[in-house]
Amino acid sequence: MSSRALIALVLLVLLGSSPSHCFAKKKKNAAGADTDNSATIQEVSFASITVNTGDQAQMTYKITDQTTVTLNGVPATTEDLLAGMEVTVQASPDNKIAMVITAKNAKVIPNKH
Repeated sequence: MSSRALIALVLLVLLGSSPSHCFAKKKKNAAGADTDNSATIQEVSFASITVNTGDQAQMTYKITDQTTVTLNGVPATTEDLLAGMEVTVQASPDNKIAMVITAKNAKVIPNKH
């Protein structure tokens, strides 16, 4: 097997896998295909983020200085995040630490920052 084919195979395996530590709920569209729907920020502080899956379940993740945050595709901080925003959290393998938080503007719940 050529090195180019081996690299392509490794990339397909890595990109095609759906790690359990990446949080985003899935829904089926009319055709039955999976579509990603982001969760919603319930509460956020400098130390943690709690997200609502929409199935009456919540997940809380610790935020560290290694956590990367983007808002609408632009680098941001946790201070920019508000309750009600749509979010995807990529967590550590133990599902306790938010490694990457990707948020976008959505409805905002007052007094839940």
